[in-house]
Amino acid sequence: MVSRKKLSEEEIAARLAGVPGWGYIDGRLRSQFQTLNFSNGVTFVNQIARIANDLNHHPDILLTYPRVTIDIYTHDVGGLTEFDFTLAKRISALLE
Repeated sequence: MVSRKKLSEEEIAARLAGVPGWGYIDGRLRSQFQTLNFSNGVTFVNQIARIANDLNHHPDILLTYPRVTIDIYTHDVGGLTEFDFTLAKRISALLE
């Protein structure tokens, strides 16, 4: 089971190297993904939704063609947890 303990600033900084393309912005993990067209953006969002439902951990998603912006945050602890980094890795793996 992935820990839902709130990570310290130092722990967050150490884990960022494991999620290339993601940044720590406004207390959240954030990444933007370019899409070829609107339809591809919607398909990508649907793939993210399946992962989020599997993990029962739902990111904030903004689709503004030609990009999809994802913010990840664990609301019930008021910060980032290891679970947020797990979700970020799963989302990034969609593009590998």
